[in-house]
Amino acid sequence: MMVVGARCRDIFQSALGHEFSLRTTADIDLGLAVANWPAYDELSDTLPAAGDTGIRFQIANTLADLMPFGAVEDQPGTVTRAVRREPINVWGFTEAFESSRFPRTEATQPLVELRRFELLTPSYRT
Repeated sequence: MMVVGARCRDIFQSALGHEFSLRTTADIDLGLAVANWPAYDELSDTLPAAGDTGIRFQIANTLADLMPFGAVEDQPGTVTRAVRREPINVWGFTEAFESSRFPRTEATQPLVELRRFELLTPSYRT
């Protein structure tokens, strides 16, 4: 899982010492590397839908767009969830995910608990 979109940009701005937000939306966009659609459905079926986009859910009092990528891409950079029927642009998500560094924190509790969510198998990342 990785933060993408406006919230991601604001995180980078803050890390560079800029204390002003450029974000004009209140939601968060999360890129989810998934092995298959049943894995995505297993997670999304446990969350309350917010609207009819097929990717927006209510998580901990926050609207979140869960944007799947990886093995579920129709062609590189594009996914189409059956309930949505229109493509989602995820261009560059796989490259960003594969070259990412995972931060180490002292946090004792995760921000969002993803129960039994099947992420990409290690073979996909090679």
